[in-house]
Amino acid sequence: MALNKKYMIIGNNFADLVSQYVNIIDSKFDMPRIDFLLIIHRLLSKIYAAGATLPSVESTKTEVGINKTLAETMLKINKILKEPARQNLSERTDLFFKRMKKIKKLLGKYDGYWHIFDPIDEKEKDDPTYYCISGDLAEIYDDLKKGLKLWNLNDPIEKERAMSKWQRDFDIHWGHHAIIVLRVIHRRIEEYFLDYDEDDFNEIRNRYL
Repeated sequence: MALNKKYMIIGNNFADLVSQYVNIIDSKFDMPRIDFLLIIHRLLSKIYAAGATLPSVESTKTEVGINKTLAETMLKINKILKEPARQNLSERTDLFFKRMKKIKKLLGKYDGYWHIFDPIDEKEKDDPTYYCISGDLAEIYDDLKKGLKLWNLNDPIEKERAMSKWQRDFDIHWGHHAIIVLRVIHRRIEEYFLDYDEDDFNEIRNRYL
């Protein structure tokens, strides 16, 4: 069952935003820190807003069937995502931390922040945890890119799976990282401009409009 025309338009628009995000994180970062923060803040704001309106769709079952073993199912998923079936966790973790370290190097001392993981749990109100912008952005990258790989296969079933993955992961994972890190980046941008006069402020903020 393929996505209807309306959902395809939504998916294509979301995939375009995700592609921009992936390309930025994969770039050489040959830009000032403030430029990176401004670009990411604006783009991630759009991605979060678009993610909040992704339709909920039923992901079609894989061809392996419900009675196949877990190993067979994992092989199918790995094939869909174009990842080596035997790629171990340490290799994937290594790629994650390389990406994270690249962001951390650019941000320097502005990378870390304090946050209460569950803002509605009273038990945590006096127990903030130290987090990193680089970690949030790397986590978001992983979730979004996996869905993008499925979407770019240009198969109706895989697009449906991509939509389902993006929407589900928004609710349980990358959406949380996005909304938290957006507030932190907003604060870092505000902090950066405190000592700038209005002309400098306008010139920097308008670079990428």
